[in-house]
Amino acid sequence: MIFGTDSLLNGKIIFVDALIIALPLSIITVIIVSLLTKPMENIHLNKCFKD
Repeated sequence: MIFGTDSLLNGKIIFVDALIIALPLSIITVIIVSLLTKPMENIHLNKCFKD
């Protein structure tokens, strides 16, 4: 144990499954990154994914 305790949090929050917190945060992260990333050029896409 790094901090000398089983959990850094206390109270009822320790019973919340990690997916309840992590999944919405990861979805928000994916949306933000996809909005900030510029689209690829059609020439590059045609080279990678030939018809």
